[in-house]
Amino acid sequence: MSAPLPKFIELSEASGQDSAERWKTYLEALYLVYRRTLVEAGLTFRDLPIQYRRTPDASGKHIAYWHLVQEGYPEEHRTPDIERCRRLLWVSWVIQNANQNTAVRVFPQTRRHGDKTWALWLFGHGYVVILAERSAYYLLKTAFLVSEDKREELERDWEASQKPQK
Repeated sequence: MSAPLPKFIELSEASGQDSAERWKTYLEALYLVYRRTLVEAGLTFRDLPIQYRRTPDASGKHIAYWHLVQEGYPEEHRTPDIERCRRLLWVSWVIQNANQNTAVRVFPQTRRHGDKTWALWLFGHGYVVILAERSAYYLLKTAFLVSEDKREELERDWEASQKPQK
């Protein structure tokens, strides 16, 4: 039996004199959580280590971090997503429970842009972690709440993964 889902990390708990200061404190606290629960945690998936895009942006934070707390495309137009922020602790929980908890549906996605990606879908909560398969590791791509369109795509990939392989 796996541990219960971690609690949300709430912006309202961040310290600061005003909303701008609280937001800055919140982002710093989230980055520490990202470092502690992901980068420094030694997580694995299917017996291979998980790696993170570490190239820092102008603020000195890993690109992978921003893909966990922001949304949008292209890269320079990403904006903060409070729901992604609140669920940051869920990323490591989903990875750690991917192979031992039936609440997490694990399956390869239809190939996108040449990447072989895996969805770790916390189905009952509409949350998914995406990992890209590399030869000796998995690269954490992103994690987010699933929209209706994305839900349909994930359902198709899940159903395809359940069919017997030829």
